[in-house]
Amino acid sequence: IIEEYSFMATFMRLYDLRRTLTDRGAALTVPPLRWAFELRSAATDNLQSGDIRPSRRVLTRILAENPDPRTEQDLVEHIFGVAQDDQNAPEMERLAKIFPPPNSLESRIEAAQRQIEIERARQDQAAVRRVVESTLPEMEAAVQSTPRNNPELAANVIARLGYFYALVGRKDDAIRMGKRGCEILPISKFAFPGVGMIENLAKIYAMTGEKARALDQLEMLPDIPGQFHYGWVLQDPDWAPLRGEPRFQALLSKMAPKTGKN
Repeated sequence: IIEEYSFMATFMRLYDLRRTLTDRGAALTVPPLRWAFELRSAATDNLQSGDIRPSRRVLTRILAENPDPRTEQDLVEHIFGVAQDDQNAPEMERLAKIFPPPNSLESRIEAAQRQIEIERARQDQAAVRRVVESTLPEMEAAVQSTPRNNPELAANVIARLGYFYALVGRKDDAIRMGKRGCEILPISKFAFPGVGMIENLAKIYAMTGEKARALDQLEMLPDIPGQFHYGWVLQDPDWAPLRGEPRFQALLSKMAPKTGKN
């Protein structure tokens, strides 16, 4: 129950409540579940303000207790996330090798996404293109075969395909897929996944040079519950094309944490 409420607090951007709930969860549990609650509590500062220092401190202590992160998958994912925030490509590459071998379309896409983030940390666009182009055929085939009676699955495959197209400059294809994801999961009917589709389309617009259209999508998100957090916006390289735009700076100012508030 505590875990479910903490996720709800995250979606609502009630950071103080999230911190209280995850701290309570840590107090009531033992490792490895306690570690997961402690990491979520520390990561609240990252969501709220972009501060990853609490996550680093907690990870250092947990790794002293459990020096082999391979024993807990959640721990590997958190360590990779902190390394990604630091843009530490060698550490990201080391950790990527610890993940289990991919055995499904979803896990292969996740593995490709990790490798893409490693290459972006290295600033090697040619390597990014190689990873994307090696993954596209299976993703394109999956779009054709995904059951239409599972709209969330279909939209997720289509949205990811659009994002991968954007990474290699296939602008028209990327935008078409991004829009299609929003059509399958409109926010009026699918609240949480619909927000993800809007953010994905905004990223596609930003990455393909459509800055005004990206900002039209983004400006909706701070007022809608979802996984769109100030700290993540600060760190995510997908928003780099927008960083000098006055509307984007105004959006950041609106989302920035206020003293004494969630």
